[in-house]
Amino acid sequence: MNRRPRTALTVLAVMCVVAAAACAGIWHYHDDMGRYLVRRAIANAAATPQPPAATESDYPTLPLESALTHAPAQPLATFPLTERTWGDRFNPGGNLPDTGYTAWYFDSDDPATAAVPENSDTIAFNDEYGQRHPIPAVSLGAYWAGKL
Repeated sequence: MNRRPRTALTVLAVMCVVAAAACAGIWHYHDDMGRYLVRRAIANAAATPQPPAATESDYPTLPLESALTHAPAQPLATFPLTERTWGDRFNPGGNLPDTGYTAWYFDSDDPATAAVPENSDTIAFNDEYGQRHPIPAVSLGAYWAGKL
């Protein structure tokens, strides 16, 4: 028997065994490799932030310059004094409490209606559920009088 054909058959057989082993390995580990590739793709996507998607608005847009107009600062003395202050309206006697503040809450859409005074420890208002005053939040006005 000639030695060459046997060598060629042996090489062919070894190549088939190696190919079969490689296919078996790929088949066995294809789930792990797939998970690895997906995790790597997600990590790469998270590492490179995407610009926000452009949204279209129904509202007309104004040039940025019109929103950034600055009036020059003026001293307080340049503004005219009012003829009647909130203090004249709610606290005409100028009475101040010994501690804390007196607060008047009123409807700014109808400030002529009576505002009931109440004592307050701080100049703050928290009426999250609208149970203290029947005034809508968008038109709630407040006036505090006290010593700082």
